[in-house]
Amino acid sequence: MNSKYIYTTFRTGLILYIFLISNISLAGSYQSEIGLVHSSISIDPNDKTSTSVLAGVFYLSPIDVDGPFAEAAFISKASYVAAVVGRSQTDLLGANFDGDIYLLGFEYRLTGTNVVLGASYYNKSLSALGYVDYDIDTTTLDIHMFLNDRTLIGLSYESGKNSLTGFSDLDISETAISSKHLINAINVEARYASYNYDDGFTSETNTTINVRGDYYIDNTLSIGAGLEENTGDIASHEGSTVSINVVKFITETTSFELAYDQFSADTGDDSNTVYFSFSGRF
Repeated sequence: MNSKYIYTTFRTGLILYIFLISNISLAGSYQSEIGLVHSSISIDPNDKTSTSVLAGVFYLSPIDVDGPFAEAAFISKASYVAAVVGRSQTDLLGANFDGDIYLLGFEYRLTGTNVVLGASYYNKSLSALGYVDYDIDTTTLDIHMFLNDRTLIGLSYESGKNSLTGFSDLDISETAISSKHLINAINVEARYASYNYDDGFTSETNTTINVRGDYYIDNTLSIGAGLEENTGDIASHEGSTVSINVVKFITETTSFELAYDQFSADTGDDSNTVYFSFSGRF
């Protein structure tokens, strides 16, 4: 089993947390949000990860809805601070890893400009068998710019270190550019990223291209789909990911989201992810 495969299995959850924070917006005039999230990742043939987290967001100014409820914070160009706490359990290589997850982050729009600066810190500490420890620490820096009221472009850089008992430490870095455009009832997003894994012996780089969209049937209901292609030096990462999701606001104060991702590997193991979130605002 390649150590890079093991690190990737643990790191997959971070993508979900960032995605869920960015999609936790709710209806009405509000300034705080809280959400419960559960995800389950299955990697062929039998490796699994189950994660449950509590995510909270506090906006520096009230959010007012003008359009689809789920896009309210984006339309408002809102600055915020966010926190995530949770537990994760992973069955891998015959061992059961479990432990805590923490994430702290913020985005701040510079006064009088369309420029948004952001940063986040992520930590995941797991253990198994009483003596095998896994730790990951990553820091991400972002800069975004609104080209108009509903078009955003961004640049981000992530740097982190992973340690797992019995394996060399793994340094990870990623640079990404992204865009988001909301027009009428359609939201379109694109992202290009290049990431590097370096264990002190080999340095390998892969790239991902991701395109996704959402269609708002009305302001309370949306359906979405996406496609990501991964290519590069790490063969077990190469493949295609297809995703679908639905977001529904039950009332003006509560919403839920269901999503499913299917990764089809060019070589190596396929995987699928199912997650559910329930959110409220006040």
